[in-house]
Amino acid sequence: MLNAVDLPDDIAALKAMLIAAEAREVRKDERIERLERLVAAFKQAAFGRKSEKTESRSIRSGAGGFGNGHCGRPG
Repeated sequence: MLNAVDLPDDIAALKAMLIAAEAREVRKDERIERLERLVAAFKQAAFGRKSEKTESRSIRSGAGGFGNGHCGRPG
């Protein structure tokens, strides 16, 4: 945390510090967005495949009327 005594009295130097701080803030926001996309991709990879495997098992076992060998014909 900056104290008033740590800040320069020169307006140009203060402006440069403010611009640099804003640039750091933008980089932090971009990094957070990138990390959120990575987390979403990891969740998709981890949980998306798992639910697909569960769905394919239920289809093979005849759940939901699919995969029961009747193919819509009365048997």
